[in-house]
Amino acid sequence: MSRAPVVKQRTDARDRFWSKVEFTEECWLWMGSGPDGYGGFKLDGRWLLAHRVAYEFEVGQVPAGLCVCHTCDVRKCVRPDHLFIGTNQDNVDDRQAKGRGAVPPQPELEQRARGERHGLARLTPELATAIRGQLAEDQTISAIARSVGLGRTTVRRVRDGEAFV
Repeated sequence: MSRAPVVKQRTDARDRFWSKVEFTEECWLWMGSGPDGYGGFKLDGRWLLAHRVAYEFEVGQVPAGLCVCHTCDVRKCVRPDHLFIGTNQDNVDDRQAKGRGAVPPQPELEQRARGERHGLARLTPELATAIRGQLAEDQTISAIARSVGLGRTTVRRVRDGEAFV
């Protein structure tokens, strides 16, 4: 039994790959499935990102440890001239420079509301006083936590003087 040459398999894979692409004026969009909005393509028994496959088919092999990044920022784009090679840090820097990353650190947020001033706080000085009263009555931490709708750790912190001293 003879096997088909690897070159033939790659040609078939290339034809199969490009048949799943919608060619528009701007981006060439991957129409197959894929993870997280990116296209995916099975090649030689492995699932690969479609834009990486497009780059390797049309430009050349991607060096180990490097990423294929988009200049157009369209996840499903496989147009080779919209793709470039870079490190993960290059990709992160590109994302940040285009304003698509997480909000940059803001010094004013370092002065966040703490304790009862925090919008999600449930423990107040009044509730801490009530908890201390129940502790004086020798109620268990679990029973107190259930009665006030807080966790046992919070009740323990009140008991131990770590919260609302």
